[in-house]
Amino acid sequence: MSNVNLRKKDLLQAMLDTKVNVNVLSSIDENSLAVNLHFNDSKKDETNGLDEKQHTFKKMTINEVVANTAFFFEAGYETTSTSLAYVMHILVNHIYVQEMLREEIIQLLEQDGKLDYNVVSNLPFMDAVINETLRIYPPVTFFVTRVADIDYKYKNITIPKGTTVVVPVYQIQHDEKIWQEPEKFDPYRFYGDNKHRINDIAWQPFGAGPRNCVGMRFAMCEMKLTLAKLLLKYRFEPGLRTEVGEITVKYKVSVMCPKNVYVKAIRL
Repeated sequence: MSNVNLRKKDLLQAMLDTKVNVNVLSSIDENSLAVNLHFNDSKKDETNGLDEKQHTFKKMTINEVVANTAFFFEAGYETTSTSLAYVMHILVNHIYVQEMLREEIIQLLEQDGKLDYNVVSNLPFMDAVINETLRIYPPVTFFVTRVADIDYKYKNITIPKGTTVVVPVYQIQHDEKIWQEPEKFDPYRFYGDNKHRINDIAWQPFGAGPRNCVGMRFAMCEMKLTLAKLLLKYRFEPGLRTEVGEITVKYKVSVMCPKNVYVKAIRL
């Protein structure tokens, strides 16, 4: 930040440059998908032909940029690395699952020849393993929040209009009324025809509905590619300090992460 004239071609620079037309922003209805972002140039507003000097613009403050940057960093990095740590814990406690994953990757590589997006997009058992891991250990346990538009009554509970409702993701994904033996790791819940029997609301480590996590597909792709590369090079076994069964967790800001994950890596 010492050189204020330094410019980068990245998201942070775009956030610094972005200006929002306050006149337009105040008139946008809540269902609109566009915010009409205006960048610092000499173009005229295409909607009414007025020069941008005749509009009132709002730029992001340094505090807003810092806050959004911290959010992007934690949402895009911490949750994915935490999820991978949980998967590694699962794999060293279920060696047969690890072997099945490795075999699935090798078989697909023999057909495709290289490890790329097409390969990691066609690993149904790996999808099942990751999904079941995220069911047992959702990194963000209070990710989904919604605001009541109207007074709503459910059984003997009344939710007043304007109330913020937080969905208890961990509790839902461990509810024995929804999941048979919820504490048991069983990737076959999400494999084959079984995955179509799962209620979308019952599994929501990325949230639910049209406003779920925008980075869900990217995060899944990251995890699958990383796991595939690791499993092709190493076999992972329990070490002297590896926890058996359920792992000890801690809370870091909004993320539920494992306290420690110890594994022994053996090069293949």
